[in-house]
Amino acid sequence: MEKSLLQKILFIFGLFTLFLPIVSALDDDTGIELDGDVNIEMEGDTEIENNKFKDEEDRIRNLKMPHVDDKKEKIIEKIEIPKIIHQYVRSKDSISEHTQKNINSWKSLNSDWEHKLYDFDDIKNFMETHHSKVIDLWNVLEFEEKIHMWKYAILETFGGVYADADCYCVKPINQWIEKYNKSNILIGLDYLYIPDKILTEKKLTDSIEFNVKTIVSAPGHEILSNMAFYIHRFRVLGTLKIMEIDPDYKKKGRIYFSVGEALWTESVFNYLIENNVILKDIVEGGLVKDVAVLPPNSFSYEANNLSDLPDDALSVYFPEKSKTVKEKNDYII
Repeated sequence: MEKSLLQKILFIFGLFTLFLPIVSALDDDTGIELDGDVNIEMEGDTEIENNKFKDEEDRIRNLKMPHVDDKKEKIIEKIEIPKIIHQYVRSKDSISEHTQKNINSWKSLNSDWEHKLYDFDDIKNFMETHHSKVIDLWNVLEFEEKIHMWKYAILETFGGVYADADCYCVKPINQWIEKYNKSNILIGLDYLYIPDKILTEKKLTDSIEFNVKTIVSAPGHEILSNMAFYIHRFRVLGTLKIMEIDPDYKKKGRIYFSVGEALWTESVFNYLIENNVILKDIVEGGLVKDVAVLPPNSFSYEANNLSDLPDDALSVYFPEKSKTVKEKNDYII
């Protein structure tokens, strides 16, 4: 009987000895005192923290993104941009005088750059040779969609400069690259509008848009290589006719959403936010990691004539007179 009681006492004492370090650790880590009133210690002054944000929208703007913050930072190496200019015309045998003038501007101001002019047969052969993995996707696209997908692919493969034949070169490319000599890709900002009520925005391109008419890049850039995925994704959604519900779909046209500015902006934007870019910091352009964001007018100025161009214009959209061009270049910023 006495032996049994002694065993019970020793057993209880052993349990107490075992759990005492655990209880102490909990007390130290959580700031909770178990032998008195519950006391939760809060780090910092809550009132001061709350005063940092005037309203809910400011709080949201300043939120950090865990999936970005926890991501291991990529090591980006500087890659030389090859001196190649890529341009496309529907037929090399029937180039209008106006289009030839545009093409000549790229040749004359960039005599140390190789100029390559492609027609549809050229780009078809290129896609079959260099991008056979996505040739089935390319084959089902509409004619203009194929040209857009090719432009991303040609820069991803060879690098250099792509410029629409409707674009006129205003300043030598070497000057562009020299100014942003730490970048691997130069992208023009069409517009950037930061709304007062950010929560009511419908889509990304309501706030920001990047130019697709002129692009400068080293080969193999991630923004370019991701475009095949975005185009394929739209193709799947487009088959379900989801986009047609959007009122802007008819206004801006299928190309804008399927391969053009909307998808290009998404690819660029997603790359930028991986580096925690703050949109207001690139309103006037700037370098984000290896991406040079050029301010509005650099690539996006639309000209009716070539006189009185903005000083910061590098490549202007100068189409045939039969094409519609905005009379004003007002960008909401």
